[in-house]
Amino acid sequence: MSQLEQIRTYTVLPYYLVVDVSESMHRTASTGRPVIDEVESWCAGLLMLFNSDAVAKAHVMAATGMDNALYKLAKDCLQISVIEFSTRATRTVALSTPAGRDWAGLNRSGGLTDYRAAFTEVHRAIAEDIGNRGSATWYRPAVIFLTDGVPQDADGIQPTERWVPAYRKLGTLSDKSTGAQTAAGFVPAVVAIGWGNAAEGVLEQIGSRRHGGRTFQWQGSEVTYRMIGTLMKGIMDSIRDSVRSDDFKYPDEMEGFTRLRALGEFHGQ
Repeated sequence: MSQLEQIRTYTVLPYYLVVDVSESMHRTASTGRPVIDEVESWCAGLLMLFNSDAVAKAHVMAATGMDNALYKLAKDCLQISVIEFSTRATRTVALSTPAGRDWAGLNRSGGLTDYRAAFTEVHRAIAEDIGNRGSATWYRPAVIFLTDGVPQDADGIQPTERWVPAYRKLGTLSDKSTGAQTAAGFVPAVVAIGWGNAAEGVLEQIGSRRHGGRTFQWQGSEVTYRMIGTLMKGIMDSIRDSVRSDDFKYPDEMEGFTRLRALGEFHGQ
């Protein structure tokens, strides 16, 4: 019996890549490349897995232990949206399957690092997608938050009381037509990944304490297939374990990154 035949499935696993494209992301990393180039490689690698890249697929299948049936299931149900933020936040890629899709890469315009704008747009985007999902049933949404700094707005360092309320509001996501959540829930798991000089204390407030959230800090090494494979393992394990738990299943360890605490709390938790 294949892995696919042993698991209960929903029809869509919604994945939101939320990427800091502020001015600080253009600083040179220890790899000799700008931080934003390393982050872009990481994001592009995930999309590449579903676009007939045989080398990437082989690496990830080896790293995750999945069979072809589970890979096909992930390819069929995974949908990715990209939100970029600096002084403002904008959804640049609508929630859709990555297979066969071209990606223009990240915006390079710079700006501030406004976390309030970022989480406000994340809430708006997920709520919009909930309303447009039709008959689709969702796994718990996953928000992958990638940043290299500390939150800033026009007044300087952005205090927690300005951005945390927008983050905590993610706990209110539901189907407005019924007030109900899906079997897996609409409240997302948030995985915070710090790049460059990201402040650990701030990152730990972003990785959600519940629903499978995690917090990691990049160690400064070049992005590899194995790093991307860890991200895919979270997708695979979420599908595998859906019969037992509705939480997102991000791995406890990620090659090239140090795990930190996940302390983020949403409204109602």
